[in-house]
Amino acid sequence: MMSQLLWKVIWLLTGVSRAEAAQQCPASRRRTISYAFGILLPMLVWGVSGYLLASSLIHLSTGPSLGVAALCAATVYLIERLIQLSSGRWYVVLGRAMLAFNMALLCAGLVDSVAYGPEIRTMVVQEAQTRLRTAFERDEARLEAQVEVRRKEWLDAEAAAACEADRHCGSGRGGTGPIYAAKKAHASDMRRDYETERTKLETLKANDAQAVAAAAGLPAVQDPGLLAGLEALHRFLQGRPWAMAGWALIFVFVAAMELVVLLVKASFGMTLDDTREAINQQIRQRRMRAYADAVAPPVAPVARSAAPMLH
Repeated sequence: MMSQLLWKVIWLLTGVSRAEAAQQCPASRRRTISYAFGILLPMLVWGVSGYLLASSLIHLSTGPSLGVAALCAATVYLIERLIQLSSGRWYVVLGRAMLAFNMALLCAGLVDSVAYGPEIRTMVVQEAQTRLRTAFERDEARLEAQVEVRRKEWLDAEAAAACEADRHCGSGRGGTGPIYAAKKAHASDMRRDYETERTKLETLKANDAQAVAAAAGLPAVQDPGLLAGLEALHRFLQGRPWAMAGWALIFVFVAAMELVVLLVKASFGMTLDDTREAINQQIRQRRMRAYADAVAPPVAPVARSAAPMLH
């Protein structure tokens, strides 16, 4: 039962049934089985990656996520089948290696985006809050400068009123006469202006702090999206050697899975069935050329015999 199920899977993946495999030589049969597992491995990797992409990053429900996983697996299956059926020319190998590199790079980014999801969201929140603090600090700095000016004006007015009362400056009359009262009233006005500006500054700082705290709950921050998440992942990996090592391991693993079919194709080489097929192909080509020569009309002799008649 297990053997029948296995050969059904092999037939679905490679197109070779159990009866056809029984007619193959041992090397071709092993290659067929290796092709089946070589195609199945990247299909599983990309099926899981597609599901993680749809469910964790795009936040689709289970049904659509499974649909995305099936689409990714089917796409990889078609690519691997094309590689299996293609020739082993150098440009095919180069193109497949480049495709494997790009797919491994993307898949490693997707897996790491899910694996380091909490860290990435924390980094995005911190970066958003830092940008807000930087913008708010500029406004606060301008208002703090105005508060300091009002404070200096108030203190100068208080000093002028005290100096007037001590007869050290001003009118020189001393005491708490009309001039002192006027200067004291002016100092009181300066103090109200200073307190008004300070209250504005405190209110601004409180509002800015609330805005910075509320930024952590914004949808654009909690769910940065695929491209923003990959950019945040890149920034997160910088300066973190262990996290970079984890990303590299995933990248190498996925790249190896993507190159399995190519490696199988290169490792087995020509089998006895391939040699027999090549010989049969040559025989058929010779027979077709012989048949074409036999049934082709003798065009050249007729042309030579008809040439004297033209003169």
